[in-house]
Amino acid sequence: MKITVLYGSARKNGVSSTAARKVLERVYREGDEVREYPLAEQHILPCVGCLACRKQEVCSRRGDDMERIYADVVSSDFVIFASPIYCFDVTGPFKLMYDRLYPMLDGPQPKYTPRHPGIRSCLILSQGAPLTAFGDAAERNELRLKNNGFTNLATLRYGMGIDLSYESEEVQQRAAAARQKQEEDNDRLIEEIAAKLNR
Repeated sequence: MKITVLYGSARKNGVSSTAARKVLERVYREGDEVREYPLAEQHILPCVGCLACRKQEVCSRRGDDMERIYADVVSSDFVIFASPIYCFDVTGPFKLMYDRLYPMLDGPQPKYTPRHPGIRSCLILSQGAPLTAFGDAAERNELRLKNNGFTNLATLRYGMGIDLSYESEEVQQRAAAARQKQEEDNDRLIEEIAAKLNR
């Protein structure tokens, strides 16, 4: 199986990156081909909206790291998308990457057909706020994946990732309990992902 991991965080040991590695470790089997991309370290030019990719599966922006990333994504059996939520949505490097996946869609606007339907994926989002916030970001990014033809096996969300040491002990205890439940819920989702991948 070929697995590609796209890390949207510049923090290699941040919550979303750590969760992505946890999923990878659970589903990996000896002999699998793995490609990992810390997107903040990649040179990715922005999409210019030229629509050249509507006519053929090629982007007019050439010579950056997205050529390699795109080739790995569309040839993968499973793609892990991971990003923290900054300013109400995924990070800038993640959004740049996602814009450049536009060649995955064929046909004239507004009718699109995915060129590579059925690639299995997992979406991981982390945030400092409680999970009652930014649910729209999860829905929006799930829709992005669906529109491009991905089969998203699960979305893992992690909240309350901020330092609460200045808060009362009661608030800290409630936050710790919420984080523990999130961890348990997401661990169950990871097992579901592994089962769907026959791992």
